[in-house]
Amino acid sequence: MGVIPKKRSNPLKYRVIHDLSWPRGHSVNDFIPAERFRCQCDTLDRAISLLKQAGHGVMMAKLDLSDAYLHILVRPVDWAPRLHLANLRQW
Repeated sequence: MGVIPKKRSNPLKYRVIHDLSWPRGHSVNDFIPAERFRCQCDTLDRAISLLKQAGHGVMMAKLDLSDAYLHILVRPVDWAPRLHLANLRQW
């Protein structure tokens, strides 16, 4: 877990980096079955192609998901295993 400064932020703000793929072999992501929870992002070229196919008058939205992970609920019964997998301690 770490932080980096956000570009073009005034006053200076920081972005939290939480890599759930680390450490290899013991990470949170290692315990998620990839065959059941596939995630694939489209390219900008694909988005442009879809907009062109939709034709004149199509509308598009942009979402800022920078705080999205803060809004994912985790049952209290799952807190301890999650903290253990991330090599963190409960306070």
